[in-house]
Amino acid sequence: TLSAVGLAIQAGIIAAFSEQNALGGVAGHHLHLWTLDDAGDPSLAASNTLQLAQRGSLGFIGYYGAETASAAASIAYSMTTPLIGPVSGNGTGNILSNPYVVNLRARYSDEMNALLNFATSTLGATRISVFYTDDSFGIEGLRLANTALGAINVNLLSYGICSGSCASVYASLAAIASNARAVLPQVLIVWTDRPTVAATVIAAAQAQWSTTSAPVYFLCPSSVGDAFSSVLFPLAASDTMVYVSQVVPPVNFSSHPLVARFQKAMQSWSSSAPVSALSFEGYVSARLAITVLQRNQSGSIRNPKAFLSALYTGSSFALDSLMAGPFVQDCNLGLRQVWVAHCTPTGLTNIPTATFEFGSSCSSLASQSLRKPIIFGHIIPASSSEIASLHSLGVDAAFTELNAASGQSFTFHSVPLMYNPSSPLSTFLQKTKAFDVSAVISSLTDPDMVVAASSVATFTVSIRGPATPAARSAGAGSVVFIGATPRDEVFAMMRFIKTTLSLSRVAVIYEISNRSAALLSAVSLAAREYSTLVMLTAGYVGSPAPVSLAVNASATADALLISSTHSTDVLAFIMGAKTVQPAKPIFVFLSEIEPWTVVASLSFGVSGVYFSQFLPSISSTTSKLSLDSKTAIQQLSFYYTPTFSGMEGYLAAKFAAQLVGGTESSADSGALQKALYCSSVLNVEGVQLGPYLDPTCQAESSSCACTLGARTLYLFEGVNLNGVLGPSLSSEPSDIFTFSSCEAQPSVADVTLAVVPASVVVGLPFGLLFTSPSALLTPLDLYAV
Repeated sequence: TLSAVGLAIQAGIIAAFSEQNALGGVAGHHLHLWTLDDAGDPSLAASNTLQLAQRGSLGFIGYYGAETASAAASIAYSMTTPLIGPVSGNGTGNILSNPYVVNLRARYSDEMNALLNFATSTLGATRISVFYTDDSFGIEGLRLANTALGAINVNLLSYGICSGSCASVYASLAAIASNARAVLPQVLIVWTDRPTVAATVIAAAQAQWSTTSAPVYFLCPSSVGDAFSSVLFPLAASDTMVYVSQVVPPVNFSSHPLVARFQKAMQSWSSSAPVSALSFEGYVSARLAITVLQRNQSGSIRNPKAFLSALYTGSSFALDSLMAGPFVQDCNLGLRQVWVAHCTPTGLTNIPTATFEFGSSCSSLASQSLRKPIIFGHIIPASSSEIASLHSLGVDAAFTELNAASGQSFTFHSVPLMYNPSSPLSTFLQKTKAFDVSAVISSLTDPDMVVAASSVATFTVSIRGPATPAARSAGAGSVVFIGATPRDEVFAMMRFIKTTLSLSRVAVIYEISNRSAALLSAVSLAAREYSTLVMLTAGYVGSPAPVSLAVNASATADALLISSTHSTDVLAFIMGAKTVQPAKPIFVFLSEIEPWTVVASLSFGVSGVYFSQFLPSISSTTSKLSLDSKTAIQQLSFYYTPTFSGMEGYLAAKFAAQLVGGTESSADSGALQKALYCSSVLNVEGVQLGPYLDPTCQAESSSCACTLGARTLYLFEGVNLNGVLGPSLSSEPSDIFTFSSCEAQPSVADVTLAVVPASVVVGLPFGLLFTSPSALLTPLDLYAV
């Protein structure tokens, strides 16, 4: 990115190249830097990296941020070209375990260990609290602190959460003191952005936290930047005890040989060049690249493979007095030190006794050694999607867990592939090829998008079941589904209504979309199968939902079925119907929603709301999938609340990985299909899927093709009957619906839907089209069962 951050890194790289070129370059070759702006966008970072590779770049350097660096790392692997010194500290697996990534800086886990080592050994602190932002960065900081403190048998005293804009830091600090039972911490780890760190220090000073006899120290990660002093000290006193971890020596540490060389190189290149930790990190990355090139004795200086051969020799590289490496098969980390600097009005000042070595930490990466990556693309809709985000969390958690397991000859990675139906499909195809994915996991639920994306000539595992027959038959066997179909959901609901609840009149409210025809056809079939009377099938368009529709429907029928792609609409229908008919049951289709989002918003006293799902309950205390997925995801997201979508993503990744394990070589579409089709039922995390069958299978007739996995549907009740515990989802299903064939089949032949004039309909189902908020239009369809 060519923001101030990106320009600072670029300045350090150019200064190092200019310095070397003034000495004659490397083996007579001058060094040049091609720069493209990725604007912090991972997709653009990937396409830029591919473009640079096609230009003939020897390597890639200067990437900032975990997501952009991870996207570039996938291209680096596919193009067998090194990615040098990505500026990211979050320890992303695609960066740590990729043999084509040359890491320079320490990880945030190393910074946290160094800060806590400094807190306990140098400052002598035993009371340590954490103040963090309520986002992925902050939550990860809390997790790292808990882990590091647990390793040295120190309990976290308390913590405070900064939400939103962090405007009220005072309240958060008060919470820290309150949680600590009014005993103030000796050290406060502040894992937030730079302005919030400054506001926290000022607020603590105004609250008189720190005294001469009992000072409170503030410790921060390198992400606040070495320019933090210029932000803090116009506001704070000069004796504020703030310390910042650094992944390179502090730039004010002029007696350090490499720092002195950096300062001279920056001055020689441009007297106005930004001298900062980021420009120094760019300079050190460039110096490492130059040193490796100088050691290259095995081939052309322009050959990326020769560069890597010179790198992975098992020896270290001397950058003046700073040592990088050794780079070996199981470790691609360069600098093995973290510096803790004191924040003063003149900048970050080095502390001679606060340099922490972690040379042995690479041993913790042995389980993520430089094995062959199996790259799965994760197709998500370009528009924001709650379930796609939760799927991504589950997929990442499963692959992280698998990569930590021992004895594997490969590692798994997932890269996001945004699908936008308004963009040319060729663009999406190029992106898939650029990432060198072996297969894709899809979070698409819109049937038309599923059909369009299926033209990608790559084996695809679609998490949720196909909503239409066209989506089900998409991809001619190259697209397989884990979930069940809306038809299965209808049959499960109708059977429960008739046989368990002994009710016979139902109403269906649905959002009009490209799945409506398939849904209504299934309603007609299931109504005939279970001898139920469909009193109303009412469609609506737009949002917010016409709540009066649910009120009227619940007055007409014994039970209400709701299908919508918006959780807010589903909730509005439920609360509208329950307000006037609290005892009548409501059934919600899986569709494109996350069930827990609806359940968590149910008002006190509400019960009798059922959700269809092809997986065990997220509240189950016996389901292996429920327990394992929760544990794995909470390792990535400390405050993760179990969701069906997160569990679905976790299962999909485990399913894909199990197929890879069944191939004889690295994953490709043909090998994965061969491992899947004509096989017995797959047991993944205690969930039985399949059998998946194609027309060549001999187990049944030639018409036995089946791309669906789930053969079981559960109905779970969501309730809010406890004012203390709040909304919950039943841990055991209210009903279990199983079907041995590929899809739930009626015992009678399909009926022909008859269109009947509205004036003669008495007690027969009829369809009405509604628009938001409640305008009644002419009858749309009439269905006789």
